[in-house]
Amino acid sequence: MNTLNKFQCLKCNGSELSYEKWINSKEDVVIHADGHIEYCLGKIDETNELGAVCGYICRKCNFPLYFRNSRIENEDDLKFYLSMTPEEIREAEKEYFEEQEELIHDELM
Repeated sequence: MNTLNKFQCLKCNGSELSYEKWINSKEDVVIHADGHIEYCLGKIDETNELGAVCGYICRKCNFPLYFRNSRIENEDDLKFYLSMTPEEIREAEKEYFEEQEELIHDELM
């Protein structure tokens, strides 16, 4: 297995991670005669996978981790990401976006 580098946020240089989960939930809403709107206790929709968003974020600035335009959502992707130095990540990102610009340019020609 490759050695893992310590996480360093490319935006703020933070060094700690969090895992963010947005889960689809529903709250009943009651509109009272006086115009007051009441939100009741929410219920998580365990059957809906489409509404869920998850991934690793920098704990300091909440910036989500992406690599080659894909959000890092699982441990295997995180380990691959951390197997590179910040400089290698920046270079890989630069190459990726240059490739994308070439593809767009070729499609427009």
